[in-house]
Amino acid sequence: MYSSLQGAKDAVSSCAMDIAESGLHPDLGPLIFTFISSGTSSQGAQEILKLLPVKWIKPEEVETVAKSKTWDTKSVYATVLESKDYIEPIDPKAKFDKADYYKNPENYRSTFLKKYAPYVSVIINCAYWEQRFPRHITISQLKKLADAKNLRLLAVADISCDVHGAFEFLVKTTSIDAPLFVWDPHTRQAYESTNDKDYMYRNGILMLAVD
Repeated sequence: MYSSLQGAKDAVSSCAMDIAESGLHPDLGPLIFTFISSGTSSQGAQEILKLLPVKWIKPEEVETVAKSKTWDTKSVYATVLESKDYIEPIDPKAKFDKADYYKNPENYRSTFLKKYAPYVSVIINCAYWEQRFPRHITISQLKKLADAKNLRLLAVADISCDVHGAFEFLVKTTSIDAPLFVWDPHTRQAYESTNDKDYMYRNGILMLAVD
């Protein structure tokens, strides 16, 4: 809805000033952004996030930061995951090989559910996916996490826009005019502007998937 890229960046920079001056609400933090893939689209998304006061952490630090009681309220945290960070061979004797993974994905599985799903706040999915690849979180797995109150996830921006893809609970794509919907993992219901004027206030995960 901005007339220019700079206008959008200025709006994010305004948020950055608020965070730097007043800090995040304790219930929001630590706010951990997780980029899946480091390719071109990921770099574009990172460019915008860098307008905020951000502390970059390693993938292996995500759980520790999420559980920290002394996190920096005047910063957000971010990490970038490569395929080796969330994919492993099914055969315990085998080693991860990226070329082989793309050639024979049926021999691999995702570790995202265990290693990152309970700890991250925002997922920015920029990785290529098709039906033959493993999913990271299914609809039923997300419900189990939510039911067990083992979920910090606030939002997912799926730049790849794969419906029922790596994140199965992305049940639809969105448009520039209506870019968001809320997915309730308990009821498995999507709330959006076309059917609920108060959708933004529903319990659930904010989903962005402008195709």
